[in-house]
Amino acid sequence: MVATITAGILQQIATTPIYWTRQRQIEEYNVALIEPTATNMDGSPALMVRGIQSAGTVIGVGDDGHVPSVIILPHQGATDWAHLDYLKAPARHESEHSALWSNDQNLFYYYTGERDIHPIFP
Repeated sequence: MVATITAGILQQIATTPIYWTRQRQIEEYNVALIEPTATNMDGSPALMVRGIQSAGTVIGVGDDGHVPSVIILPHQGATDWAHLDYLKAPARHESEHSALWSNDQNLFYYYTGERDIHPIFP
């Protein structure tokens, strides 16, 4: 599970602009796994974020910069971690938001709401 999350974040680091100076190392990311609040059609766990079913979210963005962002993903304990393939992509995608916030807040805000598409940096 840790290796899967790490692989997703490292994939994101490899595709973001090289001139970004923040969140270039895996150690700069915070990840928390929480109880799922929804289930996808394939049985994989999901979260409800502001009334929308999601694979994950990021908290701490939009704050004054003193609170580190945290990637929030649903744990898969109830499914014996049977959906690890589903865990890697959300780790990558939510880490994109975290890196955007740390490096380019104009782009961060651009990729919220209806423009929240992934991968942002293919």
